Amino acid sequence: PFIASRVDRASKPLNEMRRNVVGEAERRIDEGPFGCRRSDCPLGILVAEAMLVGGAPLGAEVAILNSGSIKTVLTAGPITMADVRTALPFNNTLSTFKLSGQELKEVLENGVSEVLNGSGRFPQIAGMRFSYLPFNPLGEQVANIKIQGEPLDPDRDYTIVTNSYLRRGGDGYRTFLEAREAYDLGPDIADLVAGYLGANRPYMPFRDDRIELLYEQ
Repeated sequence: PFIASRVDRASKPLNEMRRNVVGEAERRIDEGPFGCRRSDCPLGILVAEAMLVGGAPLGAEVAILNSGSIKTVLTAGPITMADVRTALPFNNTLSTFKLSGQELKEVLENGVSEVLNGSGRFPQIAGMRFSYLPFNPLGEQVANIKIQGEPLDPDRDYTIVTNSYLRRGGDGYRTFLEAREAYDLGPDIADLVAGYLGANRPYMPFRDDRIELLYEQ
């Protein structure tokens, strides 16, 4: 009985998460036709848009996360907190900071630099669009960057949100280590996604070619 009671207490939070419906999806939220490691994908867009909303009080203009931080799809119909935590299992929190436009381009160059290897560093984004040419030399693969619909200004500072893993330089995103005006005590990203799903219920997943693959410019 003692062991059974301890198991019951330990499983109670998980059971509550399984019962806690935070939103619902019109259809499955997945990797889309091209996958999250070479293109924008419905699941990555959901997380990035939720992060951008979460950073809005601090003026966030752009959200960037690594595709490797997303581990499974969300099925159509009711979505529980446990579902969200299964898709985003790493307990990442939101970091907000400033980078110049030139530094932001460097970040994106890192993000696409191993796309041919299927690397989890490939970015999912919100608040911006860009193209990339995977067969160009490293450092010359990203083009046509637009922030909030306007061409990137390399000399202007932009307010960026990312996850705590990338903020610490994970997946080669070492430029984030040099960020300015950083605030690293943001909310849990899984909680942001749950709140975003609840505010946009029922959620219709989509992709909009915000990341465009080019073979020549």
